[in-house]
Amino acid sequence: MEEPIERAGKQARPPEQGPAAGGLPARLAGMHSAYRDLDASAAARHYLKRMHRMKAAALLGEVLCLAALVWGGLLGGAGRYWLVLELACLGAALAISLSFRRRLGQLYAGLPGMALLDGQPGKYRAVAQALALRDRLGRSRGVLQAEIATALYYEGRPADALALLGQVRLRRGHTYWVRVYNVAALCCSDLGDEPGRRQAMENLQALTAAARPGSSRRAALERLTAQLQLRFAAGRWTPAQEALALAWREEAPTPQAWAGWTLELACRAAGCGRAADARAYLAQLDAAALPLMPCYLHRAAGLRRALVQPGG
Repeated sequence: MEEPIERAGKQARPPEQGPAAGGLPARLAGMHSAYRDLDASAAARHYLKRMHRMKAAALLGEVLCLAALVWGGLLGGAGRYWLVLELACLGAALAISLSFRRRLGQLYAGLPGMALLDGQPGKYRAVAQALALRDRLGRSRGVLQAEIATALYYEGRPADALALLGQVRLRRGHTYWVRVYNVAALCCSDLGDEPGRRQAMENLQALTAAARPGSSRRAALERLTAQLQLRFAAGRWTPAQEALALAWREEAPTPQAWAGWTLELACRAAGCGRAADARAYLAQLDAAALPLMPCYLHRAAGLRRALVQPGG
């Protein structure tokens, strides 16, 4: 249901109430990652090939800048023109470096799409594990452990995910602490570990309080915390809480996020005796024909079994 990635979002707007609110939004239909039709090893090779091409292009650009400086020096460069050439080459090298970092970040940010868009967290985990094996110096160990733990949670393995999260070591203030605490809260909730869930939520709230008021980071953390609090709310939702869940479902950034909210609404409806509404939400999920992640498949299967029981 929740995105374990920071996302700033606009304020939710109340949609139509109940299952009549509709199915998968058209903007989410057909969304998929660049890795959808590849197996895990091919996806890892595809990622590494693109990364190496980016590195080679950046290195070539920086070498050309250095060559231009050497060439200018050999020609006996001095005075104003030499200074202009030197500043231009240094500026170009800096721009190449910044562009490489930005493009590499965009490439890396596409990896979770294997789970969030394609519903294939096992492939997502396998690629993250392949990258971890190449990280011989351990520079990205904590980040990749958080990625693998996220995939394990999506695979319906909260105990394994929580155990791995306990091994994560990141510098103070690292942005991936949000991911760690988010996934830890979800795992603890699924495992019935109330003290662990409360601690993870307190850690998220501390990060929220530390973020600059009015910043996009603060808005993203406030939204994430509110979504988790709504999921963890005990008992029957109030009409306002259900309206908020429907609004967040309508604004879901990925097909799997939409599916998560739909399942949450179905389970809440079933829990308060609205079996017809629960079945209607499940029908919307079926109509969307999404390849659901295992954690959602297990939950949907459990709900369907409950609904066919006497009184369900």
